[in-house]
Amino acid sequence: MLCLFLVLALLFLFVVALGEKRSHFESLDHLASKKESAREMETARRDKSAEWLKWQRTLDDMKELKTKYFYKDEEGISPLMRDTQQILNSARIRVSQKRYDYADLKEGMYRVVRITFETTGSYTSLKKFIHSVEAFPRFLLVQKIDFLDVDPFSGGLKVQVALVGYYEQ
Repeated sequence: MLCLFLVLALLFLFVVALGEKRSHFESLDHLASKKESAREMETARRDKSAEWLKWQRTLDDMKELKTKYFYKDEEGISPLMRDTQQILNSARIRVSQKRYDYADLKEGMYRVVRITFETTGSYTSLKKFIHSVEAFPRFLLVQKIDFLDVDPFSGGLKVQVALVGYYEQ
């Protein structure tokens, strides 16, 4: 009887232990899947954090563009006129009368001022002028150069130049 009771007890423990063993392995599998899910979420969090930092740097760059490179609408046209004259003087270019045209861009966020003038000079002075405009730290660009006449004897050029300056409104 004692043997039978011992066999039944062992059988009972074996059945219960088998179920517990199965449950233990299922718990380990569940834990492993949760760990993998946590790793994936951590990777996604790092990626999103890196993306957020990139957007933050982009916003900082946009603020820098607005403060350093755009002309300010509230300052009027005087800074643009001063900068244009400074560039023309450094390139030793004399110009005819300058014409200023205005246009709004992007639903009133930006304004473009176009400066058109004619000048006569050498190729070297025109090249120096273009380089000065390209090296200038603000949004002042050569939009168009039309060659009106070339003197075959002196090599002098008569050109019409259009510059554009960009204002933030």
